[in-house]
Amino acid sequence: MMTGHHVRLLMLEDNPRDAELIERHLRRAQLDFSLSLVDDEQGFRSVLENNDPDLILSDYHLPGFDGVTALRIAKILAPSTPFIFVSGSIGEERAVEALREGATDYVLKDRLSRLPSAIVRALAERRERQLRQNVESALRASEQRFQYAAAATREIIWDWNLSTARIWFSAALRDHWGYSSEYGESDSDWFEKRIHPDDRRDVVASFQEAVAHRERWTAEFRFARADESYTNVLSRGMVVTDLRGEPVRMIGAVLDITERLHLENQLEQVRRIESLGRVAATVAHEFNNVLMGILPVAEVMARTPDGGPAIQRMAGLINDSIMRGRRLTEQILNFSKPVEPALIPTPLDSWLTDNLSEMRSLAGKRIEINLNAPPGLVVSIDAPQMQQVLSNLIVNARQAMPEGGKITIGVEPDAETAALSITDDGTGMPLEIVERIFEPLFTTKRSGTGLGLAVAQQIVARHNGTIRVLSKEGKGTTFQILLPLSRVEAMSWTGTKT
Repeated sequence: MMTGHHVRLLMLEDNPRDAELIERHLRRAQLDFSLSLVDDEQGFRSVLENNDPDLILSDYHLPGFDGVTALRIAKILAPSTPFIFVSGSIGEERAVEALREGATDYVLKDRLSRLPSAIVRALAERRERQLRQNVESALRASEQRFQYAAAATREIIWDWNLSTARIWFSAALRDHWGYSSEYGESDSDWFEKRIHPDDRRDVVASFQEAVAHRERWTAEFRFARADESYTNVLSRGMVVTDLRGEPVRMIGAVLDITERLHLENQLEQVRRIESLGRVAATVAHEFNNVLMGILPVAEVMARTPDGGPAIQRMAGLINDSIMRGRRLTEQILNFSKPVEPALIPTPLDSWLTDNLSEMRSLAGKRIEINLNAPPGLVVSIDAPQMQQVLSNLIVNARQAMPEGGKITIGVEPDAETAALSITDDGTGMPLEIVERIFEPLFTTKRSGTGLGLAVAQQIVARHNGTIRVLSKEGKGTTFQILLPLSRVEAMSWTGTKT
């Protein structure tokens, strides 16, 4: 009878003949063991404290000592060691009570042939118990490391149980996207329904394919925040299989890439602007030459006395069209050959306050402008160029509120930048317009040139800043300009307009 290793036995027995009989049965069963024999409480405690036996055999009745007391001592000093009663008169009722106290088994002395198998079974159960405890301990440690990693990263960690269709999310889901703590674990339907409708089918299909083929999963899509606005995300996952190789879970992370895509798009816009600018400059010069050839003819027509009123009106219309064309060519030339900004450290609150009256004049009487600009935020700007950006945004806000409304101008610190926001409560814009708002020559206005916001983006970029827009139909629009905070003290601000 094999146990798999050498067994250290502790026997509590006051009868030497019974002890010898028990040992003989174990030898006969070819059990590999060594034996420590004790017959009192002091010896029993000494072995438990110093030798750490693999299994305890104990008589039930002992002079001045008893097996139940020994069992209770063993549960304190060696709680994981199996304890088997070997007695000649334990009785059924006491045996059941002993098992309730924590004994592993009991064997009657007139049935010692069962003792070797009882020992082997007790040791096997102990090994299984220790293995389970080790696995549970490792699992707890692994889960704790996972929780620490999830808390440390800015990414949203998720664990998708494929059998229950439940998904666990790290706290970043709440911190980044505004969901309450109740969404820490949700049905997979909850996650799928928050994928943008235009992206949902492809994302779900790619996920199912990755699970079916036990492959890594990667997808970019739009996901709804708690406020129902969409953010661009990159999600990656890895399939976890069971011992049979069947997929049981997928663990992964979601990274918000909205800002990255915005910066990439802005960089692409700048490149397109620079390329378009080179072409535009040539076209503008040629167009201007054409206009200059027409202008003298219109002037002659206007001075001809025999032309009559109709000719005079036509000459006037031609002249007005030529002037508008010249203004357009000037805008194109300014756009194609931007002037490098002369950056001066400037306190934003003073600069905005100084321009407040002009902004109100641009907005008109029907629109209220509120300014919230705390002191202490200094940025390096070219005041005339940034005034052009601000004026353009105020005019855009005014056109979004034909019946009047409110514009809020705010300044807040944002990491190492100052965030200047211009918010209106106008009509807002659909997503397809927001995505193209900074494209050169793109406009939704009948009389617009489509260069205002492209130029604004260009100016902000030359200030080492970024400009972005948040808008939703019926809920207004916010333009936000991020400018690096100046490490130089502000120069004396006189409030002089340029």
